[in-house]
Amino acid sequence: CTDRELLVPWLKFLWETYRSVLDILRSNSKLEIVYHKTAERAFTFCGKFKRKTEFRRLCEMLRTHLSNLQKAGAAPATAATDKRLRGWDGW
Repeated sequence: CTDRELLVPWLKFLWETYRSVLDILRSNSKLEIVYHKTAERAFTFCGKFKRKTEFRRLCEMLRTHLSNLQKAGAAPATAATDKRLRGWDGW
């Protein structure tokens, strides 16, 4: 078993974890700092392990999240949109 055979599944798992966590945290304004730290760590992961494809996907995901926030901010505020954006704020 080579080092690469052992490392690649862990890298894929770690990338999927970063992606999932960012996707979950994107709609929770109370956890914005955690979202930011997770994004920083995902960028570090991509650089450290030279993961170009994951870097592109990360950039696209963050761009999409930002775009969705900007669209929601420009829309008239209603109770439904406020609830959808704020997610778990009631906890």
